[in-house]
Amino acid sequence: ILPLRGRGKAAIMRGVGFVPKERKTEGIVPYLSVQANISLASLPLVSRPAGVISRSRERALSEKYINGLRVRCNGPTQLCQFLSGGNQQKVVIAKWLARGVQVLVLDNPTRGVDVGAKQEIYGLLRDLVERGLSVLLVTDDLPELIGMSNRILIMRDGQIQFECNAPADNKPTEQELVQHMV
Repeated sequence: ILPLRGRGKAAIMRGVGFVPKERKTEGIVPYLSVQANISLASLPLVSRPAGVISRSRERALSEKYINGLRVRCNGPTQLCQFLSGGNQQKVVIAKWLARGVQVLVLDNPTRGVDVGAKQEIYGLLRDLVERGLSVLLVTDDLPELIGMSNRILIMRDGQIQFECNAPADNKPTEQELVQHMV
């Protein structure tokens, strides 16, 4: 068990990435490029021995994830503030994938993105799970919770109130979940 509260650096060092609810203020640095945002959590990978960032390494790393996650941008040097919400979210996810995390915690990952971007993010998360990444989804969107989860835990006041498996062929209903929330 890894306690996360107040231990962000320890969690990161143990392979946990976090995609916050407020991507514009906590997930990206809006006035930095897509390239710089993707490399933020992986500076040792893109730095020379003296600690100076190699722009060519940074660019190669960012292009890998721009292409792999289909980030729609004018190139790696575009500022993140000019991306759509869905593409900003993909940049936040790319930042952690570039770091090589084993667990990705996402807090309301589709909040404020359009329907098309929502479906792309869902597809991306499914692909990541198929490739062996552990995904912990924190959401208050019941259809998202039911559709994206294979196991559901409902918490209230810091305690688990309800737990169930949610395989594709036997999903709980919204009503079943709501009765454990109140």
